Amino acid sequence: MPNRKRTLLASLVLTVAVFLAYGAVWRFDFVRYDDPSHVFDNAHIATGLSAENLRWAFTHFNAGQWLPLTWISFMLDVSLFGLSPGAMHGVNVLLHATNALLLFALLRRITGKFWHSFAVAALFALHPVNVESVAWITERKNVLSTLFWLLATLAYVRHAERPRVATMALVAVLLACGLMAKAMLVTLPCTLLLLDFWPLARWRKSKWTHVVAEKIPLFALSAVACWLQIHAASHDGLLWAAAVQPPGYGIFCALANVARYLGLLVFPANLAPMYALPANTPVLLGSLGAAIIAAMLGVGFALRKSRPAVLVGTLWFLGVQVPVSGLVGTGDAVLCDRYLYVPGIGIFIAAVWGLSSLRMSVSPALLRPLAAAAAIAMCALTFAQTRHWRNSFVLFTHAAEVSPDSLTAQKNARCALGTALARAGRHAEAIAEFRRILREHPGDAEALLCLGTQLLASGAAQESADILSEAVAQNPADPAAREWLARARTAAGQ
Repeated sequence: MPNRKRTLLASLVLTVAVFLAYGAVWRFDFVRYDDPSHVFDNAHIATGLSAENLRWAFTHFNAGQWLPLTWISFMLDVSLFGLSPGAMHGVNVLLHATNALLLFALLRRITGKFWHSFAVAALFALHPVNVESVAWITERKNVLSTLFWLLATLAYVRHAERPRVATMALVAVLLACGLMAKAMLVTLPCTLLLLDFWPLARWRKSKWTHVVAEKIPLFALSAVACWLQIHAASHDGLLWAAAVQPPGYGIFCALANVARYLGLLVFPANLAPMYALPANTPVLLGSLGAAIIAAMLGVGFALRKSRPAVLVGTLWFLGVQVPVSGLVGTGDAVLCDRYLYVPGIGIFIAAVWGLSSLRMSVSPALLRPLAAAAAIAMCALTFAQTRHWRNSFVLFTHAAEVSPDSLTAQKNARCALGTALARAGRHAEAIAEFRRILREHPGDAEALLCLGTQLLASGAAQESADILSEAVAQNPADPAAREWLARARTAAGQ
């Protein structure tokens, strides 16, 4: 089959597979896990594109982050489709499919290996661990920023083929756009250096000082983004206080996460949007993670001449996840499926190129059906995993079941139950549930907000205003809490 037709057919297969795996998300609702602050309870986003809302996107922090392009993409969705969760889910799926195609095109261009590139792109497109990044509306920031990541890398490949100031400027612009979608791109300059080693081999063609120096503007952009993200997180009180953590907590969490992430990639079972934050320094699991890192790097360096892809993929996986590894903690998000969306590409590269170089006597007649069966299995697992995201009650009930040690999961499951009771018109039961949550989690801002709105719905305007005043005090940056407080005070005649 001619190369062009083969490429088009492979791209069509990837696209169809993504839409089959995520075919159910069009009917899913918003979830009460960051979706309120990022989308439907945020007046700047829920009212669509406008000059005032655009100004807000670039000049304000929200939920401990600065994501102007992500928020603008939500505003565009609202302007085009209304405040429709189905449409927003659809855009996420479309972006994920585009990312899979770009990854396929990128690897095929820089390596010349068609089936290797297709295998990596298929793993990225269909692996269940990426469901959180696609089926959760708030994680638009992940799929959108990765789009810019891949576009910037493709632009850099063009620069490597024919160095020009204009193409490097385009790389910088695309990096800046990606950073405004999510700060995860801070490690992009490092991945470009890895590609300079393999497969671009620029280290042999150019002086290493020049290869590094040309990326200084990119590292500067990443440094600014790091500062903005830390400032945004500290603005909302989400950074860990080092003084209250046990000695070495962040380092051992980061090392332990390597082992846990590899486990999720190899055996993607019991995936959840939140995992338990270690109560104590995870010394044992952290030591295991350190041993795994040493083994991976040892194998990679041993094979650096014969199979450089193994080393590059390993360093990609280990390096890209550093900003989200747990070294610097924000809230309770230390281990998350979504943090593997880009780092996982490194493991896929190392695995595909490493395994393909082994001299195995497997005939193509047997290999093709095995590969097809594996793809179908992953597609089915991903489809099954998406169903946990259809609404808040299902999501948090599942999270509480698979992560019973996570206080956040248990609390959110109770909040989801209370919200479900409220939607069914069972306000007295909902109020009792939220009071129970507050006895277990005193001062929890979300539970206070839910209780306050239910008290207002039941006619207890003054008590509602008192509760909502406390919710605003706990989270002054939450516009929804302020709006409901205004409604409660109005109803109470204040």
